[in-house]
Amino acid sequence: MTRAHSSPFRVGAGRWLLVPLLALLALSLAACNRNEDDSQTADLLSSYLPADWLALTEGDDNVKSFQEVNVDGDVDVEWLYFYNYDNQTNGDDVKRGPIGGIIYDAQSNVDLNQPAVFFVPYRLLPDWREGKGQGYLGEKTVQWEMTRIDPRSTNVWADELMVTGLSAGDVPTRLSLFRWLGQGAGYGVSNFVGNGGVLILPTDRAENALVDRAITFNKLNDRSRLCERVQHTRQGSENRFIAEPPGIVFCPLAANAEPGVPDEPTYPEAVVMAWLLGGQSGDLALDNDALTALVPDKVPRVTHVQYPGTATPVGRDNFVAQMTVQTVLQTTAGEQTIEWTLVELKPTADEKTSRWRIASAE
Repeated sequence: MTRAHSSPFRVGAGRWLLVPLLALLALSLAACNRNEDDSQTADLLSSYLPADWLALTEGDDNVKSFQEVNVDGDVDVEWLYFYNYDNQTNGDDVKRGPIGGIIYDAQSNVDLNQPAVFFVPYRLLPDWREGKGQGYLGEKTVQWEMTRIDPRSTNVWADELMVTGLSAGDVPTRLSLFRWLGQGAGYGVSNFVGNGGVLILPTDRAENALVDRAITFNKLNDRSRLCERVQHTRQGSENRFIAEPPGIVFCPLAANAEPGVPDEPTYPEAVVMAWLLGGQSGDLALDNDALTALVPDKVPRVTHVQYPGTATPVGRDNFVAQMTVQTVLQTTAGEQTIEWTLVELKPTADEKTSRWRIASAE
């Protein structure tokens, strides 16, 4: 992603072959005729799955049991299977592990002296071959589709297999794009992980079109729900992406959504971030004009945020406490480090709680 499974049968370097599967699935072309009921093939393959692979049961019907796909550039279909692995069993209680996937490919030119078709299994993920140490496909369930360089193409096969992994709340947190590399290498993958979400772009892409960009959001250890945002852009029509430098934003609050800013940010650093990222700037600062002159870029890329955990009491005028927040920004003028001084305003008849506001920056 490689040496075949220990057996007298030698196959291509990227295949993972189960000895019983090869020994018992030497089927004649007639026995595998596509005109027969496909369920017979699925039942046959099911009988040779490892016992510790539990068929995926969460999600739509098209992720359960064996599904027909065609992503290897020939006219014959392959069989896609999703399963839970690394499961934990305690009596009758089974806690399901992450989701993996495998494709069984009917081939007649494996290195065996028999005039028969063999179902050769190719791991998607998990895998550990060259370029394939990325992990797994999903946590709660997955969704998949076959995509094409030209969505208008009438080829029976697709160019890529797109698998989206969903976590709690049906939030997409993993995206895996597989492309056929050949019988020896199997399926190559571009894999994206964001524990705060993965945004697939364009959101209005044509049906079965390739993904153009993937934005990952990974949660920081932060009380204001800040995420590191990285945009990955496809290079031409290849299964190859280049990542842009990361920036800090508020984590998305909904699946498949760009992040926004809180209506009324609570913590001091959240007030600064909301002002920088286009929040209600006039309400977040005591002197908004002075800040605008200091930071002319409306939405700079924030690369670092630092602040103390507790505030310093001041007890003067209508101020309760004070705190300093430091940010590093990438602006049109280059890198800029700004130290922000914020004050906690006392509650009023209109504001039933104290609020943090930016007093100055330098």
